[in-house]
Amino acid sequence: MSQDPSHGHGTPSLPVGAMLPAGTPGIADTLVRGGAVGALIGAAAVLARNVAPLRAGTVSPEQATREVLVGAGKSGLATGLGAAVAGAIRGGPVVSALAMVATGAAALYALERPARAARAEAAEAEAESDETAKPAPGKSTARSRAAKA
Repeated sequence: MSQDPSHGHGTPSLPVGAMLPAGTPGIADTLVRGGAVGALIGAAAVLARNVAPLRAGTVSPEQATREVLVGAGKSGLATGLGAAVAGAIRGGPVVSALAMVATGAAALYALERPARAARAEAAEAEAESDETAKPAPGKSTARSRAAKA
């Protein structure tokens, strides 16, 4: 024990990981390993989803690559965070699994929030443009008059 000169109390001088059982990975190690596994699985899932559109030509290779990389990053981060939280709480298997799933879902929700907001804005703008393009009831446009002729 070392002395703290400001308080005069003894403070334990243990290394940071001394409280963990021997061979237990630290939180940073769990985050990295879990993140790597999650990124690999996420990339494989997004790649599998993009194979048919790539073959059909509806998605460019650049767009598919971007989607795979973004999916790998998001799933890697969510899995790594979930694994780190599950490892930090040191609960039983059920508690750890629930903590991992809840943390991963929360991380994905937070990562998807900007994309959801952008999709909502685009849908709102499209709805507004559709409303302004429609003629008022009883009125006709040149296009509708031409179609009737």
